[in-house]
Amino acid sequence: MLLFVWLSSTVVADVRVEFPLQGWHRPGQYIPVCLRTDGTVGEFSLLAVGAVDTTIHLDGGQRTLIVPWLILQAPEQFPAAPDINWRVVPPNQRLVGVIGSTSADVRPLFPDQQIIPLSLDESFALSGDAICWQTLDAVVMDFGRYERFDGTKIESLLSAGLMLAVVAPSDAILGPDFVFRDGLWVAQRRIFGPRGAAMGEDAYLPTFGWKADWPITIRRQLIIAAAVFLLVMLLIGRLKWRWNWLAMSFLAAAVTGGLAFFAHQHPPIFTMQGVLLIHDSALTQRDTWSFQTARQANAGGLRWIGPTWPALFNLKSISQTKLNLRCGPDGLPHAFTYTLNPDSTLAFCTRRFSPVKSISPDGSIQSPMLPLARRLYPALTPIGQVPASDADQWPTLVLGYR
Repeated sequence: MLLFVWLSSTVVADVRVEFPLQGWHRPGQYIPVCLRTDGTVGEFSLLAVGAVDTTIHLDGGQRTLIVPWLILQAPEQFPAAPDINWRVVPPNQRLVGVIGSTSADVRPLFPDQQIIPLSLDESFALSGDAICWQTLDAVVMDFGRYERFDGTKIESLLSAGLMLAVVAPSDAILGPDFVFRDGLWVAQRRIFGPRGAAMGEDAYLPTFGWKADWPITIRRQLIIAAAVFLLVMLLIGRLKWRWNWLAMSFLAAAVTGGLAFFAHQHPPIFTMQGVLLIHDSALTQRDTWSFQTARQANAGGLRWIGPTWPALFNLKSISQTKLNLRCGPDGLPHAFTYTLNPDSTLAFCTRRFSPVKSISPDGSIQSPMLPLARRLYPALTPIGQVPASDADQWPTLVLGYR
């Protein structure tokens, strides 16, 4: 398999590429890629067969960026870093990143599994979007390093699925998520559902009965507008007025412009969303599933508002959709861009956490999200649903523990 990088637009310097996890990865999850730039301007892309493209807009200056790269299959070679040994983390082993020279015993974190320790460069460890580091099972650091992170960073790392372990005295004061055990302050968030992009057919179960079309309100407005146009044209045609043809031409031009504006505001891409809510103590896990389909080939996009994974069947899904994760000059992801083929569907899962809010779900469940929940959230049971607030949403499904 050939893997390479590509740089377009104006280039005034090289970009050096490094892999902080030294080739360790899990198929379908993000890994961090370190880019060291020196005045580079343009778009820099990480491309590989078996990985989702990541494109970074560089605006010049000396920078060290950490960007996310979604890998489904291990690359066999990388010209810019030929010594990288690409390895999949075995199911019975845990990848633990260590920041600094701490010599803490981390075996109690995973007592029944083998630990793969990995030293992380202190200059950029855990930088960038937290999802970059999701392949790590845990990160161990000393108290001084922990104090450099603000609460928002700790929150995002826990939401990405990382266990955080801090070497500090038992009387140290850490955040509310931390508990002291086995000589370490440990924080970990309970997360349900898929944690990667390799979801297969199960992610598309809600769409099997989905008839994608414009909402009834839009179709009704189109019918009313067409009827009014015909009536006005008939009225003008019956008037004995020397400028009839000019009035009819003006009206036709106005309607044509209106149709062009409508087509711009309502492209032939149809979107449906389904939300799953899981309450856990003081937090609610909110997984938003977005489904897009098109009647004809069209470019699509999904704004990044939190950790997001595309639901991919196989490697061919990436090439067919030209899936690309676009990042800004700071290395943070902004959006996915892609191409939808006629009558094809692409799904995404976006995960966020928020404080628990009181809701009263309806006990009768009719949401199309139910088959997906049963297959991809097997540890949970449906409790009820909350009616949708928009026409392009299915009822929100509330899940609880078995």
